[in-house]
Amino acid sequence: MKVDINLKHDTILQNDTSYVFKLSLCTQAGTYVKEFVHGDFGRTTPSLCSIIECDVDIIALDVEVIF
Repeated sequence: MKVDINLKHDTILQNDTSYVFKLSLCTQAGTYVKEFVHGDFGRTTPSLCSIIECDVDIIALDVEVIF
């Protein structure tokens, strides 16, 4: 897992307490990435939401296949 917090972006979110970051994960086929991020309303643990103890949502999701 790698996090990039030095992103240059236009104002995506209007709330001053919101942050945008890029999270890169190396996973296996079948991994439920969206559930890992937001926790599926508490049904998936651990989740990124539970680890950093705040609400997290996905703005964009991209897949890179590495052999």
